[in-house]
Amino acid sequence: MSETKYDVGSEIKKDWWLIAIIIIMWIITFTIYGKLPEKIPTHWNAVGQIDGYGAKSTVFIFPAIITLIYAGMLFTPLVDPRKANYAKFAGAYRIIRGLLVLVFVALYSASTGAALSYNIKIDRVIPLILSIMIIVMGNYMGKLRHNYFVGIKTPWTLADEDVWNKTHRLGGQLWVLAGITGLIGSFIGGTWAFILFIIPLIATSIAATVYSYFIYKNKFKD
Repeated sequence: MSETKYDVGSEIKKDWWLIAIIIIMWIITFTIYGKLPEKIPTHWNAVGQIDGYGAKSTVFIFPAIITLIYAGMLFTPLVDPRKANYAKFAGAYRIIRGLLVLVFVALYSASTGAALSYNIKIDRVIPLILSIMIIVMGNYMGKLRHNYFVGIKTPWTLADEDVWNKTHRLGGQLWVLAGITGLIGSFIGGTWAFILFIIPLIATSIAATVYSYFIYKNKFKD
């Protein structure tokens, strides 16, 4: 039987494993805090070199962000003017919610590992993680229904549901291609990893925006 409404209580029950991961992450953070140096890396340049440091207390920023992302994605549908549509793509939304949390946990693990002096090749790991995220999200983008929170939000997709659906079908395909390109770059590393990730992603965003405009103008032309 299909879902008829978005229910936070039901979503929390289905997300028990995700909530457990977030709790474990907080426990690990408090456990390793005493082992961290006073200054830990907080930023890397395009070739994976550390170019920014912060106090070791900044290790708590990532867990806080991850917790807020999860809570935000869980409760924001309740205030979306098109909240009734979330039931139509509840499964896809749940996967995207979980994916974002797992991606940020992976990014947190990589940066914390580097802070603990493990040999983490950030120039390869970060593009790899983000490219996988883009590929997975691209596969589910076509299932997103008209809303104001998640998806390709342009004036034209928000104005018309048909434009939304067509733009997301194309956008999803382009995201998968961009993710595959980024994935290839992650095995190369260095500046190429950054270029092969960011350029296709920017091109995809521009293409989807332009496409939504022309679809809208063609539908409502005089």
